[in-house]
Amino acid sequence: MSTVFDSPESAELAFYEAVERADLTAMKSVWAGTRNAVCIHPGSQPIKGEKSILQSWESIFAGGPEMHFRVQILEKTLTEDLAIHLVAEYIRLSGEAEERAPVYATNIYRRCQGGWRMVLHHASPTPERRQHTRQPIH
Repeated sequence: MSTVFDSPESAELAFYEAVERADLTAMKSVWAGTRNAVCIHPGSQPIKGEKSILQSWESIFAGGPEMHFRVQILEKTLTEDLAIHLVAEYIRLSGEAEERAPVYATNIYRRCQGGWRMVLHHASPTPERRQHTRQPIH
């Protein structure tokens, strides 16, 4: 039986805990039963469908260092059956002393028969801060 998430926040917490633990079973419970799900990892193409999304996470879990997250919610939108969270993900990799520059992510959750489920995770690196120089006006 799949885990029931009674709120988008509980599904989101489970998502980040699954990533931190590299736990594919827990990750599956977050995406379980979602139709037309999409996941976009930083710098990658959209991955569509629950099976392909879980395969991508399995690959990340098998080949990468342990990740630790501090998530800051920047914006929330909630309707009866849809929640949109814009977050800043501050990631520290195992063995690193400090967090990296934040990654912006949009997480969308839909209320399903089995509670709230993730239907979209789109993560993108923050743009580099550029020095603004004044251009001469001619």
